[in-house]
Amino acid sequence: MERLGFEPSQCSKQTDIVPRPTRNRLMIIPLPKNMHPVFHKSRRKNRAIALQAKFEGRSDVLYTDAAEYDNNKTAHTAVVVRESGDPVSCCTVKNTNATEAEEVAIALAIAQTGTRPMGNVVLCFPAHCRPLSETIQRHKERQAKAQEQRERIREEKAQRCRDQSKKVEEKKAQQEELQLQRRLVLEKRLQRAAEKREMQLKNKVKRAHDEEEKVNEIAFINTLEAQNKRIDLLSREKDHEARLQDIQEERQRKLEEKAAKEAAAEERRKVLEAERQAKLLEIQEKRKLKDEKVQQQQLEKEKLRQSLLKQKEREREQRLTALNAAQLATAEELQKKIQLKQEESARRHEENIEQIRLKAFELSIRKCSSNNDDAPHHQPYETKKICSLCNVLIGSEVYLLSHLRGKTHQEAIRDKYQGVAPSTEELESYNLKHIVDASADHLDPSIALDRERQKAHRKRCKKLRHKMASRGKLYEKSFVDRSKPAESKNKFRLGKALKEVSRCLASQGQGPWEGALVSSLDRALGELERTLTLGGSPESDSLRALGGIGGLSELLECLFKSTAELQPVVPPRCLVRACTVLKMSCEKSYTNCDYVVLSNRVGYLLDILTHRLNLAVPDEWAPSAGDCLEPGQDPTACALLALLRAALQGVIRADSDIMASGDYTHRLLDVVSYAVSIGTVDKLSQCLGKVRCDETPQLTEFLVEAMKFVACLARVVLKGQAKQRTAEDSTQLAATIGVTQLAGSVSLLYGTLLQMGVPSGWRAANQKPALLSPAKLAITGAALTLLNQVARLDLAMFQAVLGAEGMSLQLRHIASYLLWYCSHWEEWALLNQVVLLVGHFAVLSPDNQAVIQSGEQPTLLQLLCTLPFEYFSNPELTQVLLPTLVCCCFRNEHNRAILEQELSPVLLANFVEVSASCSGRRSLWPRSGAR
Repeated sequence: MERLGFEPSQCSKQTDIVPRPTRNRLMIIPLPKNMHPVFHKSRRKNRAIALQAKFEGRSDVLYTDAAEYDNNKTAHTAVVVRESGDPVSCCTVKNTNATEAEEVAIALAIAQTGTRPMGNVVLCFPAHCRPLSETIQRHKERQAKAQEQRERIREEKAQRCRDQSKKVEEKKAQQEELQLQRRLVLEKRLQRAAEKREMQLKNKVKRAHDEEEKVNEIAFINTLEAQNKRIDLLSREKDHEARLQDIQEERQRKLEEKAAKEAAAEERRKVLEAERQAKLLEIQEKRKLKDEKVQQQQLEKEKLRQSLLKQKEREREQRLTALNAAQLATAEELQKKIQLKQEESARRHEENIEQIRLKAFELSIRKCSSNNDDAPHHQPYETKKICSLCNVLIGSEVYLLSHLRGKTHQEAIRDKYQGVAPSTEELESYNLKHIVDASADHLDPSIALDRERQKAHRKRCKKLRHKMASRGKLYEKSFVDRSKPAESKNKFRLGKALKEVSRCLASQGQGPWEGALVSSLDRALGELERTLTLGGSPESDSLRALGGIGGLSELLECLFKSTAELQPVVPPRCLVRACTVLKMSCEKSYTNCDYVVLSNRVGYLLDILTHRLNLAVPDEWAPSAGDCLEPGQDPTACALLALLRAALQGVIRADSDIMASGDYTHRLLDVVSYAVSIGTVDKLSQCLGKVRCDETPQLTEFLVEAMKFVACLARVVLKGQAKQRTAEDSTQLAATIGVTQLAGSVSLLYGTLLQMGVPSGWRAANQKPALLSPAKLAITGAALTLLNQVARLDLAMFQAVLGAEGMSLQLRHIASYLLWYCSHWEEWALLNQVVLLVGHFAVLSPDNQAVIQSGEQPTLLQLLCTLPFEYFSNPELTQVLLPTLVCCCFRNEHNRAILEQELSPVLLANFVEVSASCSGRRSLWPRSGAR
């Protein structure tokens, strides 16, 4: 301190602060003020390690520290050490502020360097301290000088802009003059060309007139020759007719002689025939008399026998008639009694069922009117209910519970009772009075809006189909011109297999294929699949170059001829294998992905997929329909979904030609718009929202692929919007997903996880959740991925749909159950998706923030605060949980108060500060800690 100009006895009276630029220039960085020595030992240690690693090996670096002296808060110790740990200097400072002790330590370090920092250190000698007025005067002079320089620079910039504008105007005038000269030259050329054309036409007319005279002369000569030939022909014809007349007369004379001989012979034959006929008539007359006599005798006997039989038959019929009449009367009487009993039994059964249904509905209303927070059943009502108070349709117990506890119904009850809270009995009776069956003619307004939307989509679909087809043809032509021949060691095998596929397609007839033809096709497709499995990108490019994509697409077009009753002519296993081959070619060659999308092969595949979905899921499809196929029973639809997803994922990569070109990006968005317009997304949403059956591998695979396909479409739209730098969704995908209630994924999740309900108090009782099957876990993971992807696509729509009545209740129960399940069975990947979903649901939405804090305790917000310790210690998991907690309590005092009760608010405050500092400047601690 003496070397710096301080007397030891004056330290407490005469002090000065070393300026921060001086400390930064000397690389003496003090600890941040928020690093408390008790709660941040690890951060202080990490910072010291980082500083030592940064300045290792430098002899001009000293390390300083300050601390309380012997637990005495009125005195501090300042220490200066070298890199090796050897002490350099130390002193004690009698004060209560650790900051002053740190400044003294810095001053000691400056003193030990041996040289002063070139006038940058302001020491405590009066000779080196400048008065405040002089400092202010110098600062004002510098500010004035800087202002003059800014004015000068601004004037120079304005002058340059004026000069540039003048040059631009002169350039435009020159270009206009040049265009005028070009137009005049072009008009002169057009005028000369018109004069030349007129002269050529006149010459042609003149030549045509001369040629016409020559033609007339030739025609006259030909006419004379034709007349001479006609005269010769007439003379020869007359001679020929004379000879024919003589021959005819001779022939007639011979015929007359022959006819006379035939007449004489015929006369003799007639006489002989008359004699023979007379003898035959006599014999026949005798035989006839004899036969008549015998027949008369037989008729008399037959009449007698028939009369006896008729009498017996009449008596028998009389007896049978009487017996049948008695039996019929008895049977009719019994039938009437049975019918009456059956009608009475059916009536009583219907009354019992109706009473049970009414009792169950009454119990449901009572349960929903109480504070019971059990997960309601998702089974839809046979007859929809309506709240006559709010005029809201209710389709199931989920929507009943959500509506009765919703804001609209609660406000109506509050208005009814004039702000006084009704008792439980009054509330139950009031709800029972106003929740009634909806009339048959009551139309859901969403149905009419959906019809209008689908009508607009059909109109748009025709335009998109024509535009995509024309662009696809142009792309195929240009692709053939610029494509390079693909070289592969398996090119011969691929060509042989593709020729076999082409032969099978050419040999097909009407109706199902023969067994031999199917076997040949199956072998060829198997060879293609094995070759692509063992090969790589060259094999996939060779498949495209040999026309394999077109041939396999033609094979899949046979699906257009199938109906619900008529199966495809090709077995499903061959069609699935063809889709698998196309999928593998797209996965191993991004060029094939670009080709499939830009050549409009993807449009044909979407048409085929939609056709199959329309057969499996009709417009009026319901789970109880007996003749309808379930979606999982069609393996070709699942294979087509996987193929389309592979092609679309390949084109949205970073190095894709489609994403590099604005026109190609627009065409990619047209593909998504076409998938929306033809109803593919609507059909898939219908499948996801209404599937209620036992889990099967086929159905699980279909549901997972359907959700992955819709998520892929959302990812494509996000990439396209980022490329076009616009937030507008021209594909209408977000609107369609919103209309279909997030593609039915929430309903599917609720039916999959909570179909049997959850026992009351399961969280408080600390029960063990039942282990879910791999199929249910796969469906859950795909659904959560889809929901988070939709949230990234359109957060406002996502929050509006999930915040509606019924949907918010389902989401709350789903998220609570998954947090409970994943925390117990350590499903971290699934748990991360759930936490992200809750964050997307609550961010900047006060109504949704209220939803996550509603219901039975522990609420969804409290469950987030009680996640495993890894989510508060592991930086990767912390980056998932803490932003969600911030979203849940941002601008919400109630949620923030609950968070303060569950965990330390310092944790969230530090996270927010660190995140803000990381976004604005480089972090002070290592990147691993910031991560």
